[in-house]
Amino acid sequence: MTIQALGNYCLIKKIGEADRLVDGIIITASQQSLLSKAEVLSVGDGKELAKLKLKIGDQIYYNEIESNVVAADGTQEQSYFVRQDLIFGREK
Repeated sequence: MTIQALGNYCLIKKIGEADRLVDGIIITASQQSLLSKAEVLSVGDGKELAKLKLKIGDQIYYNEIESNVVAADGTQEQSYFVRQDLIFGREK
């Protein structure tokens, strides 16, 4: 079963839990629940989301606290639905 995001939602997969460096600021694993990194798996067709110009495979930073967990494709790996207004940035 494949899940497609709709409207202003993206389906994403969280990347890592280790401490990481973002623009010279160390974000510890305990703080990452506020700002998490993920890979885009599916992009909805909403007007607001289209402005972000996201595509599958992009790596984004988002607010994990308000995301919705889903088990996609029958795996044990969790994916998340996140609204466009909870996406704060994208890696280039």
